[in-house]
Amino acid sequence: MAGTSLAIAISAQVGFDYRNQGAFPTSIKDRRNVLYQKTILNGQGANQAQAMFVDRRTLSAGSLVDAIDLAGGLADAFGNTITFTDVRGLWIRNLGSNDGDGTFTPATGEDIVIGAGTNSWDTLFGGVANGKLTITPNGLFLWTSPIDGVAIGAGATDVLEVVYAGAADVVFDFAVWGTV
Repeated sequence: MAGTSLAIAISAQVGFDYRNQGAFPTSIKDRRNVLYQKTILNGQGANQAQAMFVDRRTLSAGSLVDAIDLAGGLADAFGNTITFTDVRGLWIRNLGSNDGDGTFTPATGEDIVIGAGTNSWDTLFGGVANGKLTITPNGLFLWTSPIDGVAIGAGATDVLEVVYAGAADVVFDFAVWGTV
């Protein structure tokens, strides 16, 4: 996008210490770290992106669906309309219900579901029509495709639906980045 520059640092790590504490404890253990780190710079090539949208969104009990239009329905932090041609990464974190004071209390049944719907972005799910993924309360979905990205078809396959069927309002953090 003219006049903007983007740099993204992505990091996800799982560290663990797994030991046998059963009837026959041993000194054998499994201790490792699984780490993913990637830097995305400004541009259209591999490991690059040109635009990013970040938001904290609320699905109110009764509204049920947030249809996020990835090709012309979002604006960046500077007010520029974003029309993604491909998406290189997606972050969705289900925070659960808002206690009204800025804190969250995730509870059973506050699942959000991404995917499916009208003009849905099915390529995220390997082109499976109405493909979807459930993110449970306090759960996180992080997906990256930094080399090629996944195409967005403006007007045809450009909507990512986030659906909620619970009784209380639920809040989720949403970030998407890619080329325009």
